Amino acid sequence: DLTGFKALVDSVGGVQLAVDCALQDLRLVDAEVPAGAYRASDEDYWVLPVGEYQMNGAEALWYARSRHNSSDFDRGRRPQQLLRAIWRQARENGLLTQIPQLWSEAAPYIQTSLTLEDILSLVPVALNLDPSKIEQFTLVRTYHTQPWQTPDGDYVQLPIYETMRPLLADFYTPPTANRLAPEGVT
Repeated sequence: DLTGFKALVDSVGGVQLAVDCALQDLRLVDAEVPAGAYRASDEDYWVLPVGEYQMNGAEALWYARSRHNSSDFDRGRRPQQLLRAIWRQARENGLLTQIPQLWSEAAPYIQTSLTLEDILSLVPVALNLDPSKIEQFTLVRTYHTQPWQTPDGDYVQLPIYETMRPLLADFYTPPTANRLAPEGVT
């Protein structure tokens, strides 16, 4: 939940984020406008300019949930960016090796069927993970999808098959033997 998200970000000491597109939004419930944002209007809109920011949990929540001048596609991308930043910060601070001590603190915020033993078995993978080798697939509005409104008034995205087909083929094609890195993977 939102409280758990803020606590997670704060527990790693905040996150360093590169904002690649200026965001504009109102103050959001349970979130804080990030330091570096400026007031854009008398209606309490705030703008977070392009740049590098150190954010605490409440500021990261504003960044993740902001939607006024961006699309749902952008709003889906920002939490992914935040999860990578949380992992990076936890790794840099040595927190991944302290999982047993942190487990009881994190338990109220996390719902999972994994046991502590399961999570401990994943620590070597997390420690050796190379973010540059993680592939990310993102749909681009008006390139992969076309906005459409149903007769009932719902706004949906329809696939554009010519541009989506290569993306899906790449996504579903397993890596070749020379792209696999099986060290420590089970």
